[in-house]
Amino acid sequence: MGWKELAASLFASLATLGWPVAVVVIALVLLGRFRAEFAALIGRLRKAKRAGAGLDFDFAERVGEVEESAVQVVVEEEIPEATLPPRSSTIEPVAAMILAYEMLGTQLVDLYEAVRPHKMWPPTRDNLDGSVQSTAQILNQLTSEGMISLKAFNVISELRYLRNAVVHGRVLPDAAQAAQFLDAADDMQRYIAEQTRKVEDFDAALDAD
Repeated sequence: MGWKELAASLFASLATLGWPVAVVVIALVLLGRFRAEFAALIGRLRKAKRAGAGLDFDFAERVGEVEESAVQVVVEEEIPEATLPPRSSTIEPVAAMILAYEMLGTQLVDLYEAVRPHKMWPPTRDNLDGSVQSTAQILNQLTSEGMISLKAFNVISELRYLRNAVVHGRVLPDAAQAAQFLDAADDMQRYIAEQTRKVEDFDAALDAD
């Protein structure tokens, strides 16, 4: 008996059982035929779920740690308190985190530009090859010159990692995690602003002489 005759015979037999029973029988046949494939698929789905859960947990843990580290930096460096505008109660986590990191990058540029005349650095937006320096490049330059402490460098680098995880869709933060991120970013903005103020005060003292 060929495949066509076998199939016709099978469907004729199933038709006598009624469609609900026929569907069950077909499902059992398929499960038996492709048992290994089904097992592999379920294994991959479970593995992906565990990986996703692990990433969420790791992200939440790292956000909490970076918030604590940022507090340590401003305390150890004796950074003055600052009055910040109240945050919206309907914060959109992803947009808020991206904006906070962009503001942090803007302040790093301000510090770089304040230091630049003393170091003969090129402008941040006018490199010799026409490229634009990234926030990471500016951060590395300032740290290598001692304008950013190693602890502050680590906090800002961690904020960049967390921000990138959100931008590339590897994790979806909730409002509480975003608030922790924003607290850390605010502390680092205060730190960078204080470093910029010191450079500007130094320049003003030189001009006064």
